[in-house]
Amino acid sequence: MRTFDVFSQDKRINLTPTERTKWLESLKQFLRKNPTAVGRALFGELGPWSKQDLRTIETLITSKVESRATISAFLSVLYEAARLWSVTTEQRLPLPHFLPPERQFDNPFQTDYATAISVCEQWKSKLAKSVNLLQKPNTGHSQRDLRMAAFVISAIVYGQVFGAPFLVGLIRAIPNWKRRTFAIGRIHIELTIARRGVADAEQRIWLPDALTATLWCRLQPDDAAELLAPVHRDGELVPVNDAAVLRRMGRLINGFRTGMDRKALVGLEKLRQCARVVAIPECAPTLVAYNNNAFPSESLRRHDVGRLFPGHPALPQALSDCRVFGVQRLEAVQNMHNLHRFVGIADNGNSLIKL
Repeated sequence: MRTFDVFSQDKRINLTPTERTKWLESLKQFLRKNPTAVGRALFGELGPWSKQDLRTIETLITSKVESRATISAFLSVLYEAARLWSVTTEQRLPLPHFLPPERQFDNPFQTDYATAISVCEQWKSKLAKSVNLLQKPNTGHSQRDLRMAAFVISAIVYGQVFGAPFLVGLIRAIPNWKRRTFAIGRIHIELTIARRGVADAEQRIWLPDALTATLWCRLQPDDAAELLAPVHRDGELVPVNDAAVLRRMGRLINGFRTGMDRKALVGLEKLRQCARVVAIPECAPTLVAYNNNAFPSESLRRHDVGRLFPGHPALPQALSDCRVFGVQRLEAVQNMHNLHRFVGIADNGNSLIKL
């Protein structure tokens, strides 16, 4: 049975400066005053711990420590210490949980709610004009830019895509939109979203509203080529990161703020903020937070969604004519807000369906 005193080599523990100077010594004192199997193992007195031992020390910390900030710091330091013990002894062991942040409820009235509504209504009016222009061959804008701008604006003001990673994930899906689109009564779009710099860290299945679904099905695979074009770095072409894609989208949207519209219409970042504020009293708080990338949640896979609706098998490819499908859905919809639902909302670790 191999043992290891983690705290005798505490410089190897991966801690922030605050954790090292403020919390490490406090945690060591706490573990000495309240002996547990995990604590004794970290001090090199015992061998590996079990999952039950881990739950015991977590319960001890949460019950005996009053401050939520202290509980969070203790569990964070304990996690890093336990991880170092596991790596050093080459034993795969369960690790402590982190304390999740307290749920914060957004208050739309902390900001200028009337202005947020006005901004969204102005962009909806602009969107209606852009959709009409899509039917005309000569518009002053390239058809590709017009399609892209109309889709992005619709995704924000009607589809409730607020988070930057969510929006960029939509753009990155466009080159393969036929493979990522399927239908079970409505259009479903498969997305992969980056999180904390990790590409494709999260998978979502998005059910857009009828107008956004129609505009999505009008896109061409190369419509996002300029937004996703690689950049030169150190003499080499490298893939564009999410921040650069978002800046390019901002410039695309600014191209439609011309003449009299320029003063009335805000930019992309402000539009996302206003759309989120307007959505808060209209939708469940969890949906608003999810759409704003406040927490990760893996959606059900296409196969699993198909199993839930055996009479309507998920199509492996896009519909033969998605544009016709989208128009039919658009005509059938009476309340756009009833369509703002997503598959894969997490609730205490359990996957739920929201339709």
